[in-house]
Amino acid sequence: DAFNPVTNPKEFSWGVFHPLRFIVKFNGYNVAADQVNEHYVRVDLKAPAAERTITYGVKAPSLNAIASRNYMVAYTFKREGAVVPHGSGSFHVSNNAGSTGLNPSLVVEEDDRLELELTRDGARVGDVVVHRMGPGAAFSFGRILGSGTTMVLGGVAMYGRVLSEAELQDLASF
Repeated sequence: DAFNPVTNPKEFSWGVFHPLRFIVKFNGYNVAADQVNEHYVRVDLKAPAAERTITYGVKAPSLNAIASRNYMVAYTFKREGAVVPHGSGSFHVSNNAGSTGLNPSLVVEEDDRLELELTRDGARVGDVVVHRMGPGAAFSFGRILGSGTTMVLGGVAMYGRVLSEAELQDLASF
């Protein structure tokens, strides 16, 4: 949100990923009180089965100020409301970092849901986040967290493919 520098999310500088390699951001916490701009996880289901991971990350004005916090990430893959076999677990975050390997037997399908919960000292931080496994990478215009956001877009074009460097340069000079 360009007019409010403490808005959650404050920034998003990552690229658009693959439907099986994506980032999920937690929301619903107080940026000023928590001294954290972003809590997020990177999910890699595209890697070979033995190398698939969920990795916690954080962006904060001072990582040292929050390094001693005791966070835990819990994850559950669900299909039609039921837990997918080998699809749940949790891991601790230590010194602002944490990761877990996923069970190589986990099979994720389109329309499965990944539910993520972040806790600090046993209390939930923000909301439980649900990511639907879909055929495309996540993409949105504007701020999607919260409500009441108003924005005006003009000259928007969607392409069903990646544009070439020449096409992007042409559009940038328009």
